[in-house]
Amino acid sequence: MYAFLRSGDSWPARLGFTVALLAAVFTKGLQGATLAVFAAIYWAVWSRDRHRLGTLVGAIVVVAGVVVLHEWTYRAATGMDFPTRMVDTHSGIFGYWPPRLEGKMDTRRILAVCTALTLVACGGAGGGDSGGGGTVSVQASATSVRADGAATITITVTGALSFPVTLSTPRGSFPNGQKTLRVDAAPVAAVLTACDSRVDAGCPGTFFVSVSDAALAGGRVQLTFVAIEVCTDGLDNDVDGKIDCADTECPAGTTCNAFGKTCASAGTCSACAGNGGTPESPEVSCSDGFDNDCDGTLDCEDPDCGGQACQVQVGGNTVTYTCSTTAPRTCKCPNTAENTDAACRDGVDNDCDGLVDCADSNCLGKTCDDLGFTCAGNGSCTICGGNGGTAEPGGETTCNDGKDNDCDGAADCVDPGCGALACQPNGRTCDPVNQSCVCNQPEFATGETTCTDGQDNDCDGQVDCRDVSCQAAGPVAGYGQACGA
Repeated sequence: MYAFLRSGDSWPARLGFTVALLAAVFTKGLQGATLAVFAAIYWAVWSRDRHRLGTLVGAIVVVAGVVVLHEWTYRAATGMDFPTRMVDTHSGIFGYWPPRLEGKMDTRRILAVCTALTLVACGGAGGGDSGGGGTVSVQASATSVRADGAATITITVTGALSFPVTLSTPRGSFPNGQKTLRVDAAPVAAVLTACDSRVDAGCPGTFFVSVSDAALAGGRVQLTFVAIEVCTDGLDNDVDGKIDCADTECPAGTTCNAFGKTCASAGTCSACAGNGGTPESPEVSCSDGFDNDCDGTLDCEDPDCGGQACQVQVGGNTVTYTCSTTAPRTCKCPNTAENTDAACRDGVDNDCDGLVDCADSNCLGKTCDDLGFTCAGNGSCTICGGNGGTAEPGGETTCNDGKDNDCDGAADCVDPGCGALACQPNGRTCDPVNQSCVCNQPEFATGETTCTDGQDNDCDGQVDCRDVSCQAAGPVAGYGQACGA
């Protein structure tokens, strides 16, 4: 019945196969067995040549099947063998046998003749892949390609062709997007595009592309579509002993699982490209809409984001809340006070009033950033609080208190504003080159030797004769006496 339903066969061929099967089912003995053989022969011929030879064998089987069915129905109706001369009133499936038919009607002889004709027909099929018509040569530019949905094979048909020529394939498609292609004039060169084994499990394998012309001459060529490795399914799709990222068809950077991980250079599915966002491990970007660490959860749904800041729209404004630490994991308002240095610099609307940090009046005067600025009355973080020292927003001049007085991130001699300014008592000043507090007096290295100038020349806090270095220096010019006799 499968052959009967195939649209590519001629009606005699289809009918022949069907009749042979029916007769073989409803009869028994030599006739039934012979018709079953006919059906098998026809199937073999049909699979090899679907045109002229298949039609001829089909016609022979029709004749044999009709005779056997007629005898079977006659025997069923009368309980007698088919008569030598048609003289009774019973009939078979096709009514009375033609009157005055003389001689013995032996179905075995008819079947023998049909068998002989079938064998002769099959013998005339010739070798190769051509059909019962003229000579057809079918060539392919390649016999094997990757089943990647893009590889192509050019099928070339030559010979004494009668147009149109029809090509058919069970796999892949021709330029018209179909599995059959009609060519009305020479040259016959059809491009077959491979199917994709990654989406079609029936794509890979060996098959035949068949060709026939208007004169029912036919031919075919054998091709193979080779499966390619699917990098996400844990299977060795191309049967090379290597699975997914371990296969060279899955190079580094190839997506290898449903969560967006990619193949690493070591051949493992372990790299994360961020799924369109910034790659992170653990995830800290909790409002970007991406699964940054490729664990299958994104933003606040990811446990990594518990307690992290997240943004939501409230009244048309973007408001920062925090990700909850327990299920259901969402971006929600923490509902805590916003009146401490920590709460006024965390970027979160802690008290759920729609105002964040300095925009909330509760944060006025609170430290709002890492440099020591505090919240101003206009809702900005712009007032330098001096970081525990004297606030000097115009530039640091107090260079010995260890405080970043101007909120620029540098304190005392490290601040460029303290260059050459006093940084400790006894004459020490900031050195702008090495950014340290040093003594720039001329006698710092040797100890004080000028004992009459009223200066602390070695930055030890002692002047002239009060400096121990001057007490053994002998007479002092202008005084006529030694220091510290």
